[in-house]
Order: sequence, then structure tokens, then C-alpha cells
Amino acid sequence: MNNKNLETIQKVFGVFKILSQVFMILCFVAAGITLVSSIMVLAGSNVPIAKVGGVSIYLPVFFDTKDLAFGTEKIGWLMLVGFVTSLCEGILFAHANHYFTVEQKEGTPFTENGAKLTLRLGITAIILSVVCSAVQGIIYENLKYSELVEEFSNTWGITLGVAMILFSLIIRYGADLVIKDEKKDTLE
Repeated sequence: MNNKNLETIQKVFGVFKILSQVFMILCFVAAGITLVSSIMVLAGSNVPIAKVGGVSIYLPVFFDTKDLAFGTEKIGWLMLVGFVTSLCEGILFAHANHYFTVEQKEGTPFTENGAKLTLRLGITAIILSVVCSAVQGIIYENLKYSELVEEFSNTWGITLGVAMILFSLIIRYGADLVIKDEKKDTLE
């Protein structure tokens, strides 16, 4: 492979590594915030969020729901949906970050290890998409939000997973070519 092309790939994958780290952190922070918020909403406003000296600070969790088709409890459950989504995406970005870290250390995406990690990333994307969809569907169905269940789709995860699996085949082929090239060079 042309060194200039490999350098370009390395630079792009370096940017992807940074982006996957940033998005992983953002997703895990969002998961934490939505989990704490949903617990507080479901527990009611009797749970202080902080105590400063002898003063307790409460989160105002009473929503004006008179014009809405749902109340505070349902808002708490919908926040749990946000937690599940953020957690699944954070896990996926953690796997992507691991791939890009290994790829940067190896200096090329065209290795057997790179192909295995890409395959694992694709399978993880599919599994997380299905798990996320199932949990969200169960919560939406229990809340009687059939219109949300019908509109909700996590096909992006399945599509990404299939694309990553196909990409792993290309990487494996490239790794085979690199090995073949190295054997050819040692024979000469």
C-alpha cells in the first residue's frame, strides 16, 4: 500500500479515535444524568439532591402535566429509556475506541486483529441495538404508548453492525494481502 494512503488512513482513524472517546464520555455522562433524574422523578421531590450545612436542596420534579397525556411517573420511565439508549451507545463507542486505539498502535487497519475487532464491533452494534429496542419497546408498551412503539426503530444499529461485519471482511482480505506481500519480500 502506498505510504501516503496509509498515513491518510492513520490520520483519519486518529480523528475517529478522539471522536469515539468524546462521544463515549458524553454518552456515559448522559446515562448517569438520565438515570439519576429518572430515579428522582420516580421517587418524588422528597429526595434532596444536595445538603449544604443544614439546608436540603430539592430538585423541582413536579411537572405541569394537565395538558399532557401522561404524568410525572411516565416522565420518569421515559427518562429511563434515555438512560438505556445512552448506556448502549456509550458501550458501542467504548468498543469503537478500543478498535481505534489498537489500530493506531498496529499502524495499519489491515491486520488479523483489526479484522477480529471490527467483526466484534459489528456484532456488538447489532446486539446492543436489539437489546436497546427491546427495553425501550417494553417500557413504551407498558406506558401504553403504542404510537411511539410503532415509530421507534433501532435499525441504525443493525445497519451499522452489518456494515462493520462487511468491513471486517475487507480488512481481513487486506491483512491476507499484506501477509502475502511480506512472504514475497522475504523470498526475494
